[in-house]
Amino acid sequence: MERKNKCKNVGFSVILWAVTAVVLFATPGYAQYVEVPAGQEWDIPGDAGPTIVVLWVSGTANILTGADVDYIDAYSGSHVNLYGGTVGYAISVYEGADVKVYGASFTVAGDPTVHYPGETLSINAVLTAYDPEEVPLFTGMISCSEGVYISLTNPGSPPPENEPPVADAGPDLTVFIMDIASTVIDGTATDPDEGDSLQYQWFEGEIAFTLPTDVGANGEAPLDLGTILPQYLDVGIHTLTLEVEDGTDIVPDDMVLKIIPQIDIKPGSYPNSLNINGHGVIPVAIMGSANLDVSDVDIQTLCFAGLELRVKGNGSPQCSIQDVSGDFITPEGAPDGYPDLVCQFVDNPDNWIPGDGTATLTGQLIDGTPFEWTDEIRVVQE
Repeated sequence: MERKNKCKNVGFSVILWAVTAVVLFATPGYAQYVEVPAGQEWDIPGDAGPTIVVLWVSGTANILTGADVDYIDAYSGSHVNLYGGTVGYAISVYEGADVKVYGASFTVAGDPTVHYPGETLSINAVLTAYDPEEVPLFTGMISCSEGVYISLTNPGSPPPENEPPVADAGPDLTVFIMDIASTVIDGTATDPDEGDSLQYQWFEGEIAFTLPTDVGANGEAPLDLGTILPQYLDVGIHTLTLEVEDGTDIVPDDMVLKIIPQIDIKPGSYPNSLNINGHGVIPVAIMGSANLDVSDVDIQTLCFAGLELRVKGNGSPQCSIQDVSGDFITPEGAPDGYPDLVCQFVDNPDNWIPGDGTATLTGQLIDGTPFEWTDEIRVVQE
């Protein structure tokens, strides 16, 4: 909590300033006038240079360690932050100005609650370093006009430093290619500093997936994968980055998005090797998920890489529903708890070229929705 001291008439200090200024303006090694305009913020450092006789502040002035100023006039609407330095004579504070003095301790001369008509109440402020063993950083007199308040920071409280925000991109995620459009990554953003305005943005490498967006009231920083062009989210592993900014710091966090195909050629094997001898069948599994019930697939429309479904003796296609794949913690895949549709396609050596590549299954759902799903394959010549 800040301690506040009320000060009275500044007439005496203003007269003293005027007399002293006339003398010092002619002294070598002194800068005569320095003005901080309204709407601007200046640091007054202790670099080698002349002493400032009068510092007029209409904007914001930060008086830093090593600064050497004789007089400061803090006009209405201005802000003066005393972090260190030397003010040789006085600070005159006008109504509507804000002066804060930071340090480990302050002493106030006299009783700040007692005022006499026409008297100037002066605060003899001694600003020490945050380490009590260090010498004072600022000494001087602060004179205030009627109705003006000066805030003194709590002893031992240094100027607050910005606490960076916290970005959480969420856990790694594995998603079927057909589920991308309905998937939302639940990123979050928080900030230990109260009052900071947070924005977030999603990237993959240098590619921005979103514009800077305000964080939700409860820290929401989501990424709707359905809003991203399909060519940026193909089958494979994607490292996505959530960046959160609080106006001072930008903090990133990564998550890994693994997009897997909707079909698995030769489920239970990796790589999906195919010997082209024309003497067998190729099993292909359509993997069921929370968004795909494989019983909705129109089996009669299926075509795999130009190959026909194998037909059993009773004339029905050789397909079965069983859980064979979908969990790709290991490359060959494992059951994931969702039923899959496994169909056998008659091999034809003329359809293949040896080497690594992909093969595509086309078809429709019973409601007429078309699909085209691809998986990797390795063709081996016997």
